[in-house]
Amino acid sequence: MYLVLLDFPAEGESDPNFDWLRGQRKGIERFCDDRCFRIGNFCVLPEPYFSSLDSLLRKARGEYRARGYAPIFRILRVSFPEAEYAELRWLMLDGILARLEGYLKILDGENPPEDPDLSDLVQWASRDLIKASESVLLFQLDKAFPERVNELYDLIDILSEKVADREAFALGPVVVRKVEG
Repeated sequence: MYLVLLDFPAEGESDPNFDWLRGQRKGIERFCDDRCFRIGNFCVLPEPYFSSLDSLLRKARGEYRARGYAPIFRILRVSFPEAEYAELRWLMLDGILARLEGYLKILDGENPPEDPDLSDLVQWASRDLIKASESVLLFQLDKAFPERVNELYDLIDILSEKVADREAFALGPVVVRKVEG
């Protein structure tokens, strides 16, 4: 696995490239959010996504330098002793469970959000459901913690149904018409 270090240039509103800086940062962060697993300020990148992120960061670094900035974008290959790797995977699994449980509480009405429109939340939950299943495979969480992963799969099933219901509700009713022919 890899550790991703991102240190973006400061974004001052007086900077003539302010919008460009913010857009670049958000694009890179979105890529990392979709493919990395965040633990605090650290991004852990699974090996299958290395080449994609590496090429994105090389291109971005060149664009930043062409505008006179010197960001720090590093991807470091890391190896952990077995005990630390097990603890890291436990933290990942714990974080995944907490995030999905948070979505479920909101969708069940236990923890109502400030914004009553849940379309963004449903979209994030849907994305995180996919990422949760993928993380189990990429980090072999099922082999390390089979009972806890069974809990995760139960939660994934329940939340998937809630998300599917909300997505169907957002689409509205389906109208079927008979075509005379």
